[in-house]
Amino acid sequence: TIDEVVVATTDNARDSVLGEIARKYSVRCFRGSEEDVLGRVVGAGKFVGAELLVLVTGDGTCVSPRVIDEVVRFFLAHKYDLVSNCVFEDSYPVGIDAQVVSMDALERAYGMAQKPPYASDKNNFEHVNFFMKHHPDLFRIHQYQAPEKYRHPEIALVLDTPTDLELIRGIYAKLYPTNPAFDVDDILSLISTQRQMFRAAQ
Repeated sequence: TIDEVVVATTDNARDSVLGEIARKYSVRCFRGSEEDVLGRVVGAGKFVGAELLVLVTGDGTCVSPRVIDEVVRFFLAHKYDLVSNCVFEDSYPVGIDAQVVSMDALERAYGMAQKPPYASDKNNFEHVNFFMKHHPDLFRIHQYQAPEKYRHPEIALVLDTPTDLELIRGIYAKLYPTNPAFDVDDILSLISTQRQMFRAAQ
């Protein structure tokens, strides 16, 4: 369901390497403020003329195309500003995230966040959905729940620590060579049969 991928990175010189990688793979790259993540993502959306955005964080190296498509289809079938499987709680493994937001709602959130009485809260700009999450009276938000077979929030598949890196490298080493399009089912099956890897995921 995705038309295009755009990388939204900072305008710091050290992140130029990300722009180079994006060009290598013919992916457009938008660069903006390190501190204003919300503004950077809004800028990236405008840059590519998006009507809706699927937000994927840099530490999410095991996102599920299947889950993303499910959440996009749900978003398109209902009248929400934001549909997310992780904005309020995780029901999928942490890192199997899918956040779909309308560009209009995100721009509205950004505009409001820059004005009193909200502008003093820097969290509004450090996290893309912080403002929307904390103002459910202003935005239509839906928490998308995992089906029972995927309901494993105790498993962490995000890249934050050296241990996480070891786990994710292990997942890719086992799955990618024979199944480059591996998805959440393959990851959960692997973890269930590799107890040492499973302990790392916890």
